Amino acid sequence: LEQPAGAPKPPVKKKDEGPKPTDAADHPLVKKLKAKFGEAIGDASEFIGQLSVNVAGAQIVAVCDYLKSDREMSFNYLSDLTCVHYPDRRDAPFEIVYNLFSIDANERVRLKVRTSGSVDSVTGVWPAANWLEREVFDLFGVSVANHPDLRRLLLPPDWEGHPLRKDYALEFIENAWTERH
Repeated sequence: LEQPAGAPKPPVKKKDEGPKPTDAADHPLVKKLKAKFGEAIGDASEFIGQLSVNVAGAQIVAVCDYLKSDREMSFNYLSDLTCVHYPDRRDAPFEIVYNLFSIDANERVRLKVRTSGSVDSVTGVWPAANWLEREVFDLFGVSVANHPDLRRLLLPPDWEGHPLRKDYALEFIENAWTERH
């Protein structure tokens, strides 16, 4: 049907609001972690069935070891370890994200550590963290203390900068590395 000229358009139907994260302080796993680690466990949220828990950086290895070795939880698989850069957060612009999976319980948990540029290695808990931590070091410039072999993984050793930081130039810039090679 054609509308006559000058007739107002019908109103656009407002989309239904999507799901929102909810506070997960009462989640059994969060309660158990707070009982064991106290103030090292920060706020927790759940979004579409995914639990995220903020952890103090100084306790990340102990929390990971506990989650892996606890018989009830047994988060025995580190499915991913990555980083997010928030340049506007001056005190801790990086967030290291650990995605853990319990094969026995078929459950997941995401641990997050805010840092200004350094975190302890979890390779003693999960040897598979080795290359993931090297990737975070290479692409974000976050140092990983106690790592067995911390060196660049994807870029040449003499590359300058960290390309997944949000302050890294998006357009091609002739840099010193390309001039040398």
